[in-house]
Amino acid sequence: MSTGSSMTLLLTGCPQSPLDSVSTQSSSAYWVPAHSLSWARRRSCSAAVAYRLYEVIGVHDCMDSEAPDFFRLAKVIEGCRFVAIRSCAELEGDSLSLLEKLYQKPVVPVGLLPAEVNNSERDESWDSLRQWLDEKIQNSVLYVAIGTELTLSQDEMNELASGIEKSGLPFIWVVKTKDDPIITRFESRVSGRGLVWANWAPQKQILAHPSIGGFLTHCGWSSVIEVLTWFGQPCLCPRMRKNDSTIQ
Repeated sequence: MSTGSSMTLLLTGCPQSPLDSVSTQSSSAYWVPAHSLSWARRRSCSAAVAYRLYEVIGVHDCMDSEAPDFFRLAKVIEGCRFVAIRSCAELEGDSLSLLEKLYQKPVVPVGLLPAEVNNSERDESWDSLRQWLDEKIQNSVLYVAIGTELTLSQDEMNELASGIEKSGLPFIWVVKTKDDPIITRFESRVSGRGLVWANWAPQKQILAHPSIGGFLTHCGWSSVIEVLTWFGQPCLCPRMRKNDSTIQ
């Protein structure tokens, strides 16, 4: 499939490429950006950029069928003079150089631009969380937050709950709602050891607190920047379908 855009995707080994006709269990099917293929062919090398089928299906499912995000992004890049990116050469030097070759125009990293932590602001949610964190040992609490857009399946919720429970660590787990049997059973099993938080969570303040010793994240770019800025310790970055494309 080719529309001339720099972000067109091809399914290798499947000329028609209908998403609904390919098994999501296939381990050999990969979606490869068309620009990667043409760029690699011009240089007589094999394409190294590819998406697993479940990754591209996750992205495809949330797109407008008439004007996919890939097409919109490609048209914007095609019509601009340069591309500004919220990143830095120290963190993604190789990737930025690759983008310049793929886009055939300057790519300007503008820095991570982290938001500041303002502890002077009064917030009832943070007051409650801070009081709980202040009672914990330094670097002992696991903070779990997978973003507002990602929805886990029941199996994934079970696995995540089981992992937190088996870790034996105090934790803060931010969820969309507690109206879930899995959450109800989980809270009864780990009562008193951690917090299941269904309200808005002040993530920057949480990450900056000395009691936080680990962060399980969905790898959203804002979360990555916040953890690099305010936390600075290793994070758990599980693969979570379309949202895990930030970190590979």
